[in-house]
Amino acid sequence: MKLLHISEADHSGGAERIAYDLHRSFVAAGHDSRMLVGYKRGDDPAVTGLVPEKGAGRFFYRCIRWLERCSGQQARHYWMAGAWQRQNPEVWDVFHLHNLHGKYFNLGLLPIMGGRAKVVLTLHDCWLFTGHCAYVFDCNRWMADCHPCCDIKRYPEMERDAAHYNLDRKRRLLTKTAPVVVTPSRWLCDLVKKSRVFSDIDFDCRVIYNGIDTRRFCPGGKLAARSRLGLPVDKYLILYVVNGGLNSSAYKDPALLLSAVEHLAARPIAGKFHVVVVGGKKTLPSVFDDCVSQIEDTREGLETFYQAADLLVYPTKADNCPLVPMEAMSCGLPVVSTRVGGVPEVVEHGVTGYVTGEGDVAAFSEAVERLISCESLSRAMGRASIERVRRYFTLEKMAASYFDLYSERP
Repeated sequence: MKLLHISEADHSGGAERIAYDLHRSFVAAGHDSRMLVGYKRGDDPAVTGLVPEKGAGRFFYRCIRWLERCSGQQARHYWMAGAWQRQNPEVWDVFHLHNLHGKYFNLGLLPIMGGRAKVVLTLHDCWLFTGHCAYVFDCNRWMADCHPCCDIKRYPEMERDAAHYNLDRKRRLLTKTAPVVVTPSRWLCDLVKKSRVFSDIDFDCRVIYNGIDTRRFCPGGKLAARSRLGLPVDKYLILYVVNGGLNSSAYKDPALLLSAVEHLAARPIAGKFHVVVVGGKKTLPSVFDDCVSQIEDTREGLETFYQAADLLVYPTKADNCPLVPMEAMSCGLPVVSTRVGGVPEVVEHGVTGYVTGEGDVAAFSEAVERLISCESLSRAMGRASIERVRRYFTLEKMAASYFDLYSERP
């Protein structure tokens, strides 16, 4: 089977990792799999980067990005993927498209691709059925006409409100394409079915959960991992992993975590726990000096941090099917997170951890304190986490589900 995956990058955030992991899985299974990405960051010869890095092409690309930002009309003028396909007129069985909002892809290609092969669209966020934003939060204008846009500064931001134009264009192009739509959570699938963009398409929205490599993310020696990382061996270690660390506030909620830590530091368990933030550094008040460490360098690998920890905290404002809780669970950690998006489909409340209300400091800190105070509960939830990942969220299960979908006849 000949497969062409299209993604913003081959190595970056969760959506890009899923796309590249699928590509590698199909190559390992003997299929002819290639990738087109906006930004190539690895050395895989089967991956082609589209965004020009120098010369006249780079200048022209930067002009188009400026035009897109000023006009608000997204994913319209980028020529690179179309040029590549004209230069490489191969016959494909499946075009599998992932995030298309990384300033590298022209949505006008979709009907052309739909006339040549099966088109599978995996939605890793809400962008494909909104007027411009990646997450809708409390806005519901995407169900009608996205006019006027409630926040043109949301990622990917616009200088001019063209949300209505973008929404209508997406509806027309996707109706002509008639893709197979996949979401990694039931939450996102429910939104897709309510959207105006997909209202004229006769389709089934399939749910295929994201999967992780359980051979890499697995339980390990806790004391050995702490020794390698230089972390306290006599504390209950609470881990927070996010790109940017405590500076990451667009979709994550580090303010909730810090408020919860401050609350816990005033409780009888003060001195029994230590918070490790991986992904960035931020200047904090002195009250956090003894109970919070911040780490940018992750050369040891994230799996070592998971193996060293006792608990993952994942305060978030917007998420679909996040990989970090899965990775931590696969290493035997319970998770405390917020009831947002597809998070409750990953973290089973009361079984593999706790899912609290968005921004609820009292409930979040209470859940963390319960696990710190009861070692047997923490271990039991950690064991349940491993079983849940093995049952629902493995890379093998995800790849097999997609291959079954590819092989279905119209």
